[in-house]
Parts: sequence; C-alpha cells; structure tokens
Amino acid sequence: MTMKKDIAEEILLKYKNGEANAEEQSQVERWLLYGADEELDLSDKELLDDLVSLRERMGFSKSKQRSLRSLRSPRSYVLWKGIAAAVAVLLTVALGIILYPKKIRYNEPQLAIDKPAATNSARLALSNGTEIELDKVVGKIAKESGIEITNDQDGNLVYNLTGHGDIKHDPLAFNTIKTPRGGHYRLILPDGSKVWLNAESSLRFPVSFSGTTRRVELKGEGYFEVSKSRKKFEVATGNISVEVLGTHFNINAYDNAEQHTVSLLEGRVNVRQGKFNRILKPGEQALLTEVGHEINVRTDIDTEAVTAWKNGVFQFNNTELKDIMHELERWYDVDVNENNIPRKKFNGTISRDVKLSEVLAMIELTSNLHFKIEGRSIIMK
Repeated sequence: MTMKKDIAEEILLKYKNGEANAEEQSQVERWLLYGADEELDLSDKELLDDLVSLRERMGFSKSKQRSLRSLRSPRSYVLWKGIAAAVAVLLTVALGIILYPKKIRYNEPQLAIDKPAATNSARLALSNGTEIELDKVVGKIAKESGIEITNDQDGNLVYNLTGHGDIKHDPLAFNTIKTPRGGHYRLILPDGSKVWLNAESSLRFPVSFSGTTRRVELKGEGYFEVSKSRKKFEVATGNISVEVLGTHFNINAYDNAEQHTVSLLEGRVNVRQGKFNRILKPGEQALLTEVGHEINVRTDIDTEAVTAWKNGVFQFNNTELKDIMHELERWYDVDVNENNIPRKKFNGTISRDVKLSEVLAMIELTSNLHFKIEGRSIIMK
C-alpha cells in the first residue's frame, strides 16, 4: 500500500526545511539510500522531482539524477554505490544517520567465509566442576543449594528458589557463566537481579546469596538490573568495585580497553578504585584508567548508546575505528591486526543481526577503507 501523495510531500518538505522529527528523517533517509519499497509511488513525477532536488542539494551528478528520473517502480530501484557513499558520508557526518544495511546493494568486502552475527551461546560451570553448553540444553539443568537452575528456549538462564526450607548456604557454591567470542547471554540471579552478558565476558556468582552483601565478579561487559533488597549488591571487576542497592547500570571492563566505564541509567551507585570513589547519578559515567588515578565522571551521557549492544545494535558516536574493530572481534569471533588500524572515527547505527561482511561494507561506504575476510581474520587494505 503506497503512501498518499500529500503526506509524502509534507514529509519531504519538512525534511528539506530541517523540521522533520526522528521518524520522518529516518523515512526520507530510507528513500534516499534504499529506495522507496512500497511506501512511496516513484512513478509520481512531482514526488520524484522532490527526491531529485534533494539529491541535487547533496551534490549528486546530473547523470545520476537523470538515471533516477527514469525509474518507474520501487521494485526496479537500484542503489548506486556512489550515491550510497555520498549520502552516507553527508548524513553520517552532519545528521548522525542510522545505517541499517540489510537492503543496500553494494560490493561486499572480499571474503573466503563470511561470519554470522553472535548468538545465544555460553558455558556454565557448576560448583561441582560440571560444565554445560547452554545453547545445547533446554529445561532444568541442575539443583544446587536449594536452587533450581533452568535454561529456557529463549536463551535465559534462571535461578529459582525451590523452597525456603531447602536452601543450603554453602559459601563455596559458586557458578560461572562465560560467553565466547560470537556469543551473548542473559541470566536471572537467585535474588531476581537480571544480567545481560556481552560477547567474551564472564560472571562468577554464588548459587545463593548469604550474608549482608550480594557479590558477583565480572570480566568483560555486563548490563545489570539489580533487584531491590536490604542487602547491598556489589560487582567486582579487576580492581574496580561498584556498590548498589537497586539500580540499572552498565560496566565495560574488557582487558584490551584503554579505560573501563561504569554507566548509570537508574538509581545510584558508588564506584571504587584504589583509594578513590565516586557516587554516580543517572546519566553519568565513571571513566577509570590505572590504579592510583582519580575517577573522572562524564555527565549527560547517551544511555541509548551505552546499552545499544544489549538492544541488538552497534551504535557509534564519534567512535575510534580501533574500538569498533575490537567490538567486531568479540561479536563475530575474528581477529584484527591492531597495528594496521588508522586513526578514524565513525558515527552511525548498524543492526547486530547482520553478517560481518555487511558491517564492513557500511564502514567502507563512509570511508576510503577496504576490507578482506580471510578465515578468522579481517585484513585492511
């Protein structure tokens, strides 16, 4: 069903005048980058002229505008790489365009074997030494210290109390869940707290929380929604600790990162490193480098960007290419030669569901970089 002409004209006019809202901007950018699909009847000459005019303002050549004028059906729409690159560069730099590469037609990076996106996969180590591949088991896994451990079909690891009389507070009963490169997972702890683990991360936690503190140990990146309780909840990662009572926050503490971050979305947390500590308010982010250095705090952070990985997208806001490639390494289980990475920064949003070649193609469209995939390695040319 095609969009009515007057509505489409109004959206185009608002876009050209800088008055379009986020949804309308995204709609016009889809028309420019991907074609109109069934949203807009490109056989309508006036609407077609409006799109051509908009592209002319963006600096497209006359020959490409004539090619656009010859189109009659959304089904026959062809996106030239030159147009894609020009639009992507302009809008990525000027407007922070959202890039979803599924519909783009481009020359893919050279590859031997493409790499799929990360999946729900992790390994659970029980306190008795048993290890379980979670992507291969659904249903009840084990029962420890009066806690029933279940892995559901949606990729959620759940710890449930089976009855207060059955709880055995064994101080040595710890479980560890590890996600590999190319994997991620979500779990619900015995106290009801929810944890999302990014790729190449791990969480060590007691099977049942006893004492006055609920303490867990994180490596890599995790997003926490902590259930409220009189017991303090503490996340330890290396020499950093984060103390809360009930809140939502994200910790990024990969070993190869130049700095670690703690980002607060709701509630309040106390971040400690060495002799320093800082209390964060919602929308703030603690930046931690070496022990002995003060903890710096950023205010008014983009919380959507911080948690984009949890919501299934890569979101880059003036992000160094080196940091982007580290994310791709973990998400697609590949390797990149860090010495060959140029100092470039990127903006944009790409779905995490797509194959590696499509992500690299998006980067190629907005830069002069070229990539080749060889086995598990990304080669920059």
